[in-house]
Amino acid sequence: MTSIGGVSETANPQPQNKSLAASIAPPRTTLSTSVTTNAGIKAFYQCSGLTAVYCKGNAPSVDPDIFSGADNVVVYYLPGTTGWEPTLGGRPTVLWDSHVSTAGIGLGGRADEFGFRILGTSNLAVVVEACTNLANPAWQTIETGALIDGAFDFSDSLSTNYPARFYRINMP
Repeated sequence: MTSIGGVSETANPQPQNKSLAASIAPPRTTLSTSVTTNAGIKAFYQCSGLTAVYCKGNAPSVDPDIFSGADNVVVYYLPGTTGWEPTLGGRPTVLWDSHVSTAGIGLGGRADEFGFRILGTSNLAVVVEACTNLANPAWQTIETGALIDGAFDFSDSLSTNYPARFYRINMP
């Protein structure tokens, strides 16, 4: 099964193939879908507000018209996955390769805060999440941003309020 999740958009999507829709949750509308080896014909037909599709696995086989009328979609995929071409269903694909830098400004504490630099392909959207207990993690989004010129500097001014705080970066 290939998972396609975190489709950010400005309006509620109404996929033609209702079996693909797993959840739609306003106010930040997110469509999470799963497809097996084939996504339905025009599954996202006329989803004009659709701007991004985040794929967690190998490239799925899709109908060439899957994004017909969804002209602003960019399809993001993770490193280590296979089968990706420059486009998927007629829409551009981009490697979502963000990572925390441990060099330069990178990882570390500053006066009264903890911070790090996230690097990757320019303009990627990233979400920084934190939790205080890895045995029972309750991850919370603490900041969202974009990699401007391939970098995003994160700092947590509330880090000193916790005996321990753990961070991860994620797709929107």
